[in-house]
Amino acid sequence: MKLRQLLVYFSLFLALVGLLAPSVALADSIVVNGDFSAGWNGWSTTQNDNNFPWAIDPGYASTGCIGSSCINGGEGNEADLDQFLPTVGGDTYTLSFYYYSGPEGPAELEVLFGGTGVADIKGDNDTSTLYTFTGLAAPSTNTELTFLGRQDPAFDFLRDVSVAATPEPSSLFLLGTGLVGIAGLVRRKMRA
Repeated sequence: MKLRQLLVYFSLFLALVGLLAPSVALADSIVVNGDFSAGWNGWSTTQNDNNFPWAIDPGYASTGCIGSSCINGGEGNEADLDQFLPTVGGDTYTLSFYYYSGPEGPAELEVLFGGTGVADIKGDNDTSTLYTFTGLAAPSTNTELTFLGRQDPAFDFLRDVSVAATPEPSSLFLLGTGLVGIAGLVRRKMRA
């Protein structure tokens, strides 16, 4: 292989890495302490007056709250776990987490992103299930992620919470057309 060809391929490789670098950075989670390994760091909670607040142990969060007021008791009376996330207003995000609701009785987890309901997971699921929600629009630069939970009397576990920016289709289209253009130039140069 000629030295000139090697230089062209190396340049293409560097250009590709440079173009993909911003996309890789977008995949990072903006949730602080999403695995709960640092205890309460990044998270806050409100306790339902008649029940228990969320508890955080290294690796998961769980609520001991019993009754429907845990979910729909109104501001200050619900058992919520929340975190304010640095977002870009209007951009879309992907939320994922694992949730286990236990086999012993009904449990419920309601999830809100910027005050908008994302999911209301009910039932008794005896396995840890990955939930993923895409296309969540951030209403502002400071978006609240909220989990409202109850366990009657099942033991529920929430873990590995992640929110990441969703790459825009237009950005991916521009990246693709740019790579096709570079490939065309290289092909033309190699034939000359």
